[in-house]
Order: sequence, then C-alpha cells, then structure tokens
Amino acid sequence: MTSRRIFSVALAAAGVLGIAGALQVDLTARRNIGPGAMPLIYSCLLLILAIVFFCIDKGEGTLRWSSLWTPPARDGLVFFGLNVLLLVMVYLIGTAAAIVAFSIASLAYLKRMPLPRIVLFSVLWACALYVIFVVLLKVPFERGLLFGR
Repeated sequence: MTSRRIFSVALAAAGVLGIAGALQVDLTARRNIGPGAMPLIYSCLLLILAIVFFCIDKGEGTLRWSSLWTPPARDGLVFFGLNVLLLVMVYLIGTAAAIVAFSIASLAYLKRMPLPRIVLFSVLWACALYVIFVVLLKVPFERGLLFGR
C-alpha cells in the first residue's frame, strides 16, 4: 500500500469521526448555525478529499515502514496526532482552550519558535477565532465536558 492510500484512509477515519462528533452537538442555535455545523461541513469535506486522494493514487511508491520515522513523514504523523488530540481536547476542555493548547504544541514542535512568541500567537489566534465565530457569526464555542458543556 502506498503512503498516499494510507494517508487517505487516515483522513477518511478522521472525517468519519468528525461527522459522528459533530452530530452529537447542536447544528442550529436560535435560528443561527450551531457549534456542530462547521465541524460537520469540515468533516464532510475531509471525507470527500480522502476519497479523491484514494482514487487518484496510481499505486506508485510503495511505503517502507522505516520511512515513517524520518523527518518529513514523522512531522506529518505528529501533526496528525496533534489534530486527533485537538478533537479530544475540544470535547473535554472546550474550543478556546483546545485551540491555545494545539497552537502551542504544534508551533513548538513543528516550527520551533521561541516560547513567548508561540504563547502570544496562540492566545491572539484563539481570541481572533472567538471574535469571528462567537461574536460576529453567533456560533457558540463548545465549553467542554469538564466545564459544563
């Protein structure tokens, strides 16, 4: 099996999990889109993209397991793992805190930026997303299981 096909299967699994998770959250809220609408749309698009990648693979370049632990593939695996962890964190601690934690972890590992810059960017990014979605679009952030969902 090629690396593209393995990646496609992983994307499809993430898409299916995202759809299942989004359907557990309200899709509408007070005549507006709810917190589950955007993850549902994103997950459906991810699933479609995975199917397209799987179908266009020509079977070239079979995967060697040892190549998964070299820097480009390893970084991809770490990023995929961080995204899975992000999904779990949104469910447990809520969207805003999960975005900050995900941004800090991914920038620290993948970009190796200085810590003060990482924290500043992560907090500003979470604030910007809060203003865009919660304030302007009236899409509430998930509060998380630990904070009274």
